[in-house]
Amino acid sequence: MPAQPSQERSFLGHPRGVSVLFTTECFGSFGQYGVQSILVLAMSMSILRNGGAQHVLGLPMIERWLGLGASATPQAGAALITGLFGGLIYAAPIVGGVVADRVLGHRPSIIIGLFGVFCGMLLLTMRPLLLIGLLLIVAGGGLAGTTKAQLGELYTTGDPRRSNGFQLYSLAPSIAVVFAPIVCGTLGEDHSWSLGFLAASAGALLAFLTYVIFNRAIRPASDADVQASDAKPAGRLADLSRRDWLMVLGLVLLLPVLALASVGNMEIFDGYLLWAKQHYDLRWFGHQMPVSWLLSADAFISMGATALSIAVWTYLERRGRPVPDMLKITIGTVLCALATLLLTAAPTGRVGLGWGLAFHIINDIGNTNTYMVSMALYSRLAPAPLRATITNACALQIFLANMVVAQLASRLGTLGPTRFWMLHTVLIAFSALVLTVVIIAGRVLRARRSVEALAV
Repeated sequence: MPAQPSQERSFLGHPRGVSVLFTTECFGSFGQYGVQSILVLAMSMSILRNGGAQHVLGLPMIERWLGLGASATPQAGAALITGLFGGLIYAAPIVGGVVADRVLGHRPSIIIGLFGVFCGMLLLTMRPLLLIGLLLIVAGGGLAGTTKAQLGELYTTGDPRRSNGFQLYSLAPSIAVVFAPIVCGTLGEDHSWSLGFLAASAGALLAFLTYVIFNRAIRPASDADVQASDAKPAGRLADLSRRDWLMVLGLVLLLPVLALASVGNMEIFDGYLLWAKQHYDLRWFGHQMPVSWLLSADAFISMGATALSIAVWTYLERRGRPVPDMLKITIGTVLCALATLLLTAAPTGRVGLGWGLAFHIINDIGNTNTYMVSMALYSRLAPAPLRATITNACALQIFLANMVVAQLASRLGTLGPTRFWMLHTVLIAFSALVLTVVIIAGRVLRARRSVEALAV
């Protein structure tokens, strides 16, 4: 018999606290994607031109550290610095999770982190303090990432709604991706970069206020998680059993496999746009469509894919046939491999946007069952004293995926379109194979334990 839900259903069949975390994430993601949509443009078109780096505190030192000499173009410098910033955003939650678990507690960490992100985005409007602003966003985002661990605390260990709750939560950044580039990008490009950053900081401020005002509606499902949210969590690392540490090791080893599953989706923000500009027929009702519009289209499709996945898994759960998280992730990974395989088969020369539509639909259905479902899996399996640390560490898969994507995208010209996408397909398919082996091994071990129990 499946475990009973941890709380009374009050937000689309989920605990009420999901609505607070969802709204917080929606506003917070608006700020983050707003910054990311204009940062590289602002730096390449304004900040780094004509020796402008000398007027930004600490930026000349960063340029020397990155190996950017006097001959480096503003575009190269902007790309490297923006890439480093994007990578750190996904790596910082690991440190933030340790601080939340062992020092501050989950709720105080989120409040401090959200305020730090707001202050950082506000500093971006002041050119001399831009680098300090970026560092504040990274540090604050690391602490604020604990919201995902707090989301997991809303469900008991066996609550079948957990993975659907994480998929529902993933709709928040999808909504933000649709609107943030339009608002912040338009203000930045048509008026001033400072105005674009200011709009992003408004989103961060709303995220902070939403959480501060309504966070008491977030009621963890167990007493241990209540302690973790309000103060330092109960339990010491010394209390973890050998089985707990083996679980932690297994989750860490799984990260590179999950990272390979995400390379196709993360490529959408990099080499895919370069490929699309060359190979898609972007005419739309007689007008040439900006290639960046593909990101907004992908966000719309992603929301539909998430809703479809939630509906299917919920239907199966109500029929008494819940699908395990690892199987969902594996199915999603196979779909992601099929999506890049489709681009491998695309004809040379210009192709219609129907190819792009098919790619985004298949990829988004797959992706909605990989990253966020893996978050749910990590939050469920993580030992209580390391709940935020392990859940936040799950985001490291995206950092690793971005590092792979950077290498692949830089070789698009030398590989050619067919080999470029085939390499993605091979990497993602390898991830699906490893995940399948893990599922089979887990079932064999469970069957062996059952036989041993019967023998006793």
